[in-house]
Amino acid sequence: MVLVTIHYRQGRARQARAAFQEGLALFVALNREGDARRARQELALLALEDGDTAEARRYVEGLRETPTVRGL
Repeated sequence: MVLVTIHYRQGRARQARAAFQEGLALFVALNREGDARRARQELALLALEDGDTAEARRYVEGLRETPTVRGL
């Protein structure tokens, strides 16, 4: 997720989004539910920043389908 932060802080939102999407796919494959939730939250926020409410809504729906991890 460090790569996401670097891209985002340097104004490269597209690359940040791609890195988050790659991370999300890995987290889902590895059953890292807490990390998958965080990636979906951040992707929803990036979509909202771009004015893409439909995409943000898709990530929020994904949050509803991802089990909550205790302690997070």
